[in-house]
Amino acid sequence: MGQVIINADDFGLTNGVNYGIIDSFLYGITTSTTLLANGAAFDHAVELASDHPDLEIGVHLNLTLGKPLLPDAASISADGRFRTREYVQQQAAALDLDEVYAEWHAQIEKVRKAGIKPTHLDSHHHVHMLEPLNKVMLSLAIQYDLPIRDHFEGSHGVLHTDRQFDLGFAAEKPQAELGMDVLERLDDIMAVLEKPDTSVELIVHPGYVDASLERVSSLQKDRAYMAEFLMHSDFADRIREDDAIQLISYAELEE
Repeated sequence: MGQVIINADDFGLTNGVNYGIIDSFLYGITTSTTLLANGAAFDHAVELASDHPDLEIGVHLNLTLGKPLLPDAASISADGRFRTREYVQQQAAALDLDEVYAEWHAQIEKVRKAGIKPTHLDSHHHVHMLEPLNKVMLSLAIQYDLPIRDHFEGSHGVLHTDRQFDLGFAAEKPQAELGMDVLERLDDIMAVLEKPDTSVELIVHPGYVDASLERVSSLQKDRAYMAEFLMHSDFADRIREDDAIQLISYAELEE
């Protein structure tokens, strides 16, 4: 039986995103989420998490959106805000890793102090996959004994899934308008999910568009399409009904 985690990124980004994630968990196939500690809707997300204690929550480590939690980190921020995604991607090797560690550690601790026990770590825009930021991620994962998204050479025994797929391609249009190319890609993914003794994470970004989202993210209608996809698509029905697939969270991931 294949183990499948369906993780919704960006919990805490805006109220609309928070509601979309909760709906996709309650009425769809989402099994976990990751929380932005510096998100504008962090407090709202914590309230929703308290209302839904069965939702497993990790930390969505961030270097590319909004304001850092710690001041005076010149290599990762300018004028009180994180540097851009493009900057981090191009200058990753020049960043002060002590500053990155301190900021990410502060983000994890903020989530913990809010009463949430994190189940795993990933990152906004997948920056933890960049060399040498991956070393900081591994250090924190070992320190907190937490699984991580994806894996890279020399993961030092840190738990991770075998495969990952970003389902963003399935939310570029309403479900009724998806073409055969998308449906064929979903069929290919289903075949992987059904493989015995395989663990897979599906990365999703559900949400509802609100004014705050329009200010901070270019990913807008796609989030609403994704929420619908996770709740009411043929793919969601197949996931629910397939006896070869076990839906889990990172808290249940086995070595």
